[in-house]
Order: sequence, then C-alpha cells, then structure tokens
Amino acid sequence: MITAFFYISMLLIIVFIFSILPYITRKTEQFGVTIPYKIYKRTDLKQIRKSYTFYTILLGFIIGLLQICLHIFFEETVQHIGFTINTLLFIILSFFVYLQFHKKVKAIKAKENWTVEKKQRTVIDTSFHHERNVLSNWFYLIPLVITIGTILYTFFMYDKMPNELPMHTNVNGEVRYDPKTPFNVLLMPGMQLFMIGLFFLINIIIKKAKQQIHAANPKVSKIQNQLYRKKWSRFLFISCVLMVLMFSFIQLTFIHPIFQKYETPIILVIIAIILIGSIVLSIRTGQGGSRIKIDDDQIDDRMIDRDEDEHWKLGQFYFNKNDPSIFIEKRFGVGWTNNWAHPISWILLLLIIGTAIGIPLLLTNL
Repeated sequence: MITAFFYISMLLIIVFIFSILPYITRKTEQFGVTIPYKIYKRTDLKQIRKSYTFYTILLGFIIGLLQICLHIFFEETVQHIGFTINTLLFIILSFFVYLQFHKKVKAIKAKENWTVEKKQRTVIDTSFHHERNVLSNWFYLIPLVITIGTILYTFFMYDKMPNELPMHTNVNGEVRYDPKTPFNVLLMPGMQLFMIGLFFLINIIIKKAKQQIHAANPKVSKIQNQLYRKKWSRFLFISCVLMVLMFSFIQLTFIHPIFQKYETPIILVIIAIILIGSIVLSIRTGQGGSRIKIDDDQIDDRMIDRDEDEHWKLGQFYFNKNDPSIFIEKRFGVGWTNNWAHPISWILLLLIIGTAIGIPLLLTNL
C-alpha cells in the first residue's frame, strides 16, 4: 500500500508540473514561440493553453490507471519497473502533445505576422552580472563540512560496522550485500560530493546564464530576473543541504542498522519537501521571474523581444553558433538550458553523466 501511494503520488506531481508549464512560462513566449506581450491574453491563446493542460492531464490519468493496474494485479517487482516505464512514457508522450500546440502557435504567428508593426530589440544591462544575484559559492562549504564529518565518523566506526553492506538492488527488488571494504563504505559520501559539485555548478549557471530582459519593460523585467535568480539560488542550496543530510542518514544506517527502519520515511519526506518546494517556487516566480509582482509594471507595446525562433529547434533546443552564451533560460517551463551549439555544453553533459556513473562503479569494484 505504501509503495502504491508513493508511486501514484509521484506520478500526480509529475503530471501537475507538466500541466501548468504554459502558465509559468514567460508571457512573451508560448510553446517555444516568441509572441508579443498583449497576444498572451488573447482568447485563442487562452484556449490553446487550456487545451494543452486538458490533454496533458488526460494523458496523466491514463498512465496513472496503468500504474494502479500494476499494483492490483502484479507483484512489487513489476510495480517498480512499471513505474519507471510509465514515467518515461508520460514524459515522451507529453512532449508530442506539446509539439502539436507548438506547431499551432507557430502557424498562427506566421499567418498574422505579429512582428510587422513592432520594433524588435535586445536589452542588455552591462551591470547585471556584476550585481549579487545568487548566493555566494562559499555557502557550499556547509554541505562539504557535513560530508567530511560523515567520512570521518565512518572510518571512526569502521571496525564496528557490519562485515557485509547492502550495496546493490537488482530489478527484482532484491538487495545484494557486498563485503565491507575501505572503498565501498565511501559510496554515500561519494554521492554527497557529486551532489555538492552538481548544485555548485547549477549556482554558477544561475549567475552566469544569459540575461533575458523584456524589451517592452526592461526596468521591471531586470528586477524580476534578479529576484528570480536569488530565490532559486537559495532554494537549490537548501535542496543541496537536504540531499547531503539524506545521504548522511543512509550512511548512518550502514553503521547502525537499527536506524534502517527510518530510512524510507526520511528519504520520502526529503524528496517530498524538495519537489513541493520547487513547484511552489515555480508558480510564485514563473520563468525568469515573470510572475513576481512589481508595482511599476508599464508595458510599451510597441517593443518586442528580438525574435530568435530560428535558433530554437522544436521550440525547446537552442542551437546558435554565433551566441557565446553557454546557458540560457528555457522557453517552455522554468529553469535554464544549454546552447547546444557550444562545445562546452556537451563536455559538461558528458562529465556529469560520467561522474554519476563512475563514482558508484569505482567505489563498489575496488
């Protein structure tokens, strides 16, 4: 019952996140297409957003029924595998739902030629990146100290730890125990270091990402974007600390097996806090801070952001060899993405994947 509740809850959260994406994206971008600010409030655009949300929820409902059937008719092993498959299936199919609305908005734009009577402009504030828009990187010394403390305590208690540790779980949900070694006891601290490095990198990305200031209201847009970066930088730091503490507790269950009965509840609570927190923050801020209310909100409808639709493949993947920026805001949803025409983007991606795979492989096979 607990497993079923967890998996269904996770699916509901994922479906909810996807269903609200058009409403938290910038009002100058819809389904990966640049639009004038005033067009966002048009009746036909409102209906397109509602339709996307309806079909996304309908798709989620169908996938959810499949997951419920797994819990009714199959054993726990199939439920675990089914959840992974169903989650991937929903993400893939929801992308195809998005594509239909991307094409629809693109067709309306081409037909009505929204940019004809507008002045396109790119606004750049040279002082933007010199101001403190994110949390100082020095704060990441806090989770690092927690990790070092975990490592020291592990080796202090090394001789008292069980001779065999639960290091692997196979596709059947069966736990495999490996003999204790000075290397595999560092698996959780290794994952802590990986998470610290990843969140540290994201904090740098938030600081260095290309600024996107609304041409029709640059003053307000700049303030919104600064607040947006500050809020997300702080939230991600808190998430990093929570993740590091979670891995410390898992490590504690290796040292003191009596705590193993609390492991699952603590993991679920921490994951829930991070997921719910990210949803609330996304709704409150919107992409780039577009939902943050600022008093001086005067829109110059004669101005629009420079149209860069040609560089956004399918409205979501940015390829621009002439843009030196590596990180930019997403066009659909909240957060940042990469300029995939920049080689460093691919190097970073391979480095992150390689590290995530390499740490457990290295520490469990030495």
